[in-house]
Parts: sequence; C-alpha cells; structure tokens
Amino acid sequence: MKKKLLAILALLNTVSVLPAFAVEPSLVNYGDRVSWSEVEYSEFDGLYVNDRHTGIGGDRDYFVSQWSQSGIRFTFRDNFVASISIVPRIEYQSRRRYNHRREEWEDISVPETVNERVENWGYRDYSPTVIHFSINGEQYSYAEGKVSPEMANALANAPAKNMKIRLEFSDTPQYDLKPLMEVEIGQKTVLTWRKVFAVSRDRTEVERTINRNSDGDRTERETGESSR
Repeated sequence: MKKKLLAILALLNTVSVLPAFAVEPSLVNYGDRVSWSEVEYSEFDGLYVNDRHTGIGGDRDYFVSQWSQSGIRFTFRDNFVASISIVPRIEYQSRRRYNHRREEWEDISVPETVNERVENWGYRDYSPTVIHFSINGEQYSYAEGKVSPEMANALANAPAKNMKIRLEFSDTPQYDLKPLMEVEIGQKTVLTWRKVFAVSRDRTEVERTINRNSDGDRTERETGESSR
C-alpha cells in the first residue's frame, strides 16, 4: 500500500511540472490551405487573420499565428534532425577497358554501392508564455484570453510596416529554445489589424459584409443545386 501511495505521489509531481503555456496554440498549420494575411470571419472568434513566417531560428523553423479580439494563438515549430540513417544506393561509374576480341578500348558502366547519409527530421511545437509589443512608444503584453480594449486599439493603430514582437518562453529546455525570441509580423498582416481590432461599430459593419457575402455564396450554391 505504501509503495502504491508513493507511486501516485510521484505521478502527481511529474504532472505538476509539465509546462503550462498561457498563449493558446494556433488552430492551423503552416501547410494548411487557408487564407494568409487576409481578414476572415468565424462564428467563434469573429474577425481574425492567419499569419505565418519561416526562417526563424533554423532554416526549417517557422511560426504560425492567429489574431482576433477573442484571443491571439501562436505556435513556434522547432524542426531538428532526430536521427541519421545510412541508406545504400547504386551508382554507375564510367570505366575504360581494352576489348581484346575487338582490339580496341571501350567505355562501360560499372555499378558501385554507395552509402548515403539521410537525415530524419522531427519537430517540437511551443507556444509562448507572453507576447510583448512596442507600439507607438507604448509597451503592451498579451498572455491569455480576450485582447484588452487598450491593446486592441493599439494594434488597430499600429504603423503600416513590419512589426517586431518579442516572445517569452518558460519551462522549455535551454538547448531547445531561448527564453526570449524576437520575430517579425509582416506589413500585410499588420494592416489587417485595422479591421480585426477596430472599434465595435466598424467591426460590426465588416462582419455584416462578410456574413452577407457568405449568405450570397450559399444561396448561389443552393440555387445551382436545385436547378440541376
């Protein structure tokens, strides 16, 4: 009984030290066929925009983010070489030999086995604990939940250019990830924030337009199906 109790306590301690990220991970992956840097509408989040960027950290690393007033979602993917495999393959080398029957030199192809090193890639996904912003001389931080009205107003009025943000990570091995990382959000995404994080009246009008367009597309599809 004592051993069983100790095992339960050890399991609880293991669970308690697992990293708990405040910023939720992105709902989309880098290769998904979705719209990027364009205003979209969701029944759950309202207006939102997807953003992605490569070349962060290593050449294969990237981040994906989603921005809406209901919250910011962010995933950083760290790609790494998990193992090396030795794969044999056949290569044909050109050789010259003397043909005594023909009494002449000739070119032939000789097969040779070559061992090729193949990298097997793996990845780890991280979400930051806090995202830090510097907008028009003011400092802002986002950790979880809905975007505050003050921060939404700042994002809606951000300068029309690339924006550098600082990601803060915790409970991650230092050899995997630095505790602080600076990345850039592209100008096209920053410009969409003017609609995504606009004041309520403007947001309502944009949402109505998007819903109206969606209803029109749905009506056209239904009309087309009924006419067949």
